[in-house]
Parts: sequence; structure tokens; C-alpha cells
Amino acid sequence: MKKLFTSLVAVFCAMAGMAQTLTFSHDGVAIENGSTFYSHDVDDFFETMDITKFVPKIYLSSDVAAKVCVSVVSLDKVKIQMCAFGGCIWTGNENNFKAQRDVDWTAGENVDLQLDWNAGMLQGAIATARAEISAWYEGQEANKVSFTLVMTNDPALSVQQTMGKSESISVQGNVLSYAFADHTAHTLSVYTTNGAKVMSFALAGQEGTLALDELSAGLYVYQVEGKAKMNGKFIIK
Repeated sequence: MKKLFTSLVAVFCAMAGMAQTLTFSHDGVAIENGSTFYSHDVDDFFETMDITKFVPKIYLSSDVAAKVCVSVVSLDKVKIQMCAFGGCIWTGNENNFKAQRDVDWTAGENVDLQLDWNAGMLQGAIATARAEISAWYEGQEANKVSFTLVMTNDPALSVQQTMGKSESISVQGNVLSYAFADHTAHTLSVYTTNGAKVMSFALAGQEGTLALDELSAGLYVYQVEGKAKMNGKFIIK
């Protein structure tokens, strides 16, 4: 009986180790491992000086206390900063465009990575930078979690939000396209930037399109309710 008890304890300890979880998120919504996340969030203060500085506000949490390795790789070989953990490091020629911190993490701690990319004075030009954001427990890089971050002011990209490999909302012109992981019913609502609801749709299929011809030119906010919960912005020209 004592041997059985010892074996069960070992099994439960192993299961507890396997249950360790690292999670990236934005605005309290988890970003799925392996997905692509689009952000067009910029620093309002720099905007007053006609400088476009992207600040995507990506958070990372761990459900256990452990040494965590956090990595940022610039896929377009530009300077992307990570200013969490007591100081700024950045991607550049000197580090092969990879910046990494190894940090002692507190269980349940949710940390703003303080990522940013200063695109400079664009004067109406389009700018896009991509980065691979990864995290893993020390010694377990093979089990890392990661996603591709796209920082952009391109309306054709910034209107798209992909929260998983098979779930997305995108707008091209006056047509909204949606895709979900299954056929579960969803509701999509469209709001003006002052919070007034202007459209609402019941989405019964796994994927499809919606005409937005009734909307005037401007910036709008969408919200999806159902099994998949998503929100974002799009522009009608």
C-alpha cells in the first residue's frame, strides 16, 4: 500500500509539472499559441509630434513560479524594444535581431512586456513590422508558446484580428469575412466609436461574408459574442 501511495504521489507531481502554462494576452483575451495577432495601437503622445510609435500592449502570465525565458525576434530586421523587467532591450544587428530576457516569475503574475516599435515620421506612408514573440520555461524551449505579432497602420491588415489558427474577422472594402472553428452560432455587432450600435448579425455558419454597404465612411468597432469572443476595429473608406 505504501508503494502504491508513493507511486500515486509521483504521478500527481508529474501531472502538476505538465500543467504549467504560459499565456500571452491582449486586453484580457488570450492569444492562441501559433496564431497571428494584428495590432495598430499607437502611442498618443508621440502622435502629437507626428511620430508613429506602435505599442501593442502584449501581456504574459505564468500559473507557476519558475524561470521564464521571453524572446522577441524581428522578422523584418527592424528595432523592436521590450522594456519590461527593469530595462529596455531591443532587436538589432548586434544580436541577430533577437532580444531575450530570462526572468524569475511569480505564480499568477501577469506582466506587460512593454513592446514597442518606433516607425518614425511616416507622413501618411504605410508601415508594417512583424515579430515572433515566444516564451518557455527554462530548459523547455521545445515546448515554447509563441505567436506572430504584426504592428501596422495598413487598413487592409489592421482591420484583421486573428485570435487562433482557424478563427478570424477581416474587412476588405465594404465586405466583412468571418471564420470560426466550428458551426456554433455567433452574434456580430458593429458600433460607432462613440458606442452607438449600428448593425447586428446572427452568424449561423462556420464561415461567410457580410455586406457593409449601409455604413458611411469612418472608423467602426465590432464585437463577436458566442463560443469565440472577438473584438476589433475596421475602416470604411
